[in-house]
Amino acid sequence: EWLRLGTFSWTTTVNWSQNKNTVVELAPGIESVGLAGFVDPSSRAVKGYAMGVLYGSRWERDATGKIVLDANGFPVPAATYGVLGDPNPDWRAGLINTLRFGRLTLNVVVDIAKGGKIWNGTKGALYYFGTHGDQTWWTTISAEEANTLKNYLGRTPNEMISLYPTRNTYKRNPDGSVSFRGYVTDFGGGRVIVDEYYFWSGPGSGFTGPSEQFMEDAGYVKLREISLTYNFPLRKFGLESIDLGVIMRNIKIWTKYTGIDPETNLTGPTNGQGLDYFNNPPMKSIIFSISINY
Repeated sequence: EWLRLGTFSWTTTVNWSQNKNTVVELAPGIESVGLAGFVDPSSRAVKGYAMGVLYGSRWERDATGKIVLDANGFPVPAATYGVLGDPNPDWRAGLINTLRFGRLTLNVVVDIAKGGKIWNGTKGALYYFGTHGDQTWWTTISAEEANTLKNYLGRTPNEMISLYPTRNTYKRNPDGSVSFRGYVTDFGGGRVIVDEYYFWSGPGSGFTGPSEQFMEDAGYVKLREISLTYNFPLRKFGLESIDLGVIMRNIKIWTKYTGIDPETNLTGPTNGQGLDYFNNPPMKSIIFSISINY
């Protein structure tokens, strides 16, 4: 308790924890053991890494760690799998604030997780079908750009229109400019067009490309619980009082994760962790309570 004014008081409880571990040794000749997930990716025990690291397909990199690009300027998937990230948070913390004013009590619980990685497999799958919520890109490029910029297939927008005149992937405008569903970016080898073919035929989706691209920061700040209770004195019939309360759980989350909730796991409470593949989010709830005190 750090504040008291008459019948008002404010108590704050802070907890902090950190778990650092390393898989030191496995059976002879074994470098990793699958814990949960898919062939790609999976949560594994890998010698020399923390328990449960995410392991799967990744981008090809040169000796400096830079992603290798193909002749058209697009990233190249690597031939081998490797460790993609550690789902274990750097640390966790909790804040519990209890405010009392007479017979009224308010509890506010906040949970914090710093760091850690999660695989957004849901996003990867939806990217393939073009149905993810952020695939609303619509870009218009000049007539000159439509004749020079190339997509993953190595073709310009004008070439695509000539080859597939009945498709709506690209649309030529009256002024010669071209509009398409996608965007222009630079992976490091010059400006290129990322269109629907990058997700269907190229490595841009979870079904056609590396799992590494769908690894995200799993850190969060969550308003875990708010509860409000009022104590009614009732010294009759052998009773002391009655508590009336309302509890709200999983109310709000602040996170960089683009999925529903980073505090989720495909395989539930197992050694494997950090996998999100069409998981149900944690349930929000409102609970009303009555407690009778004798």
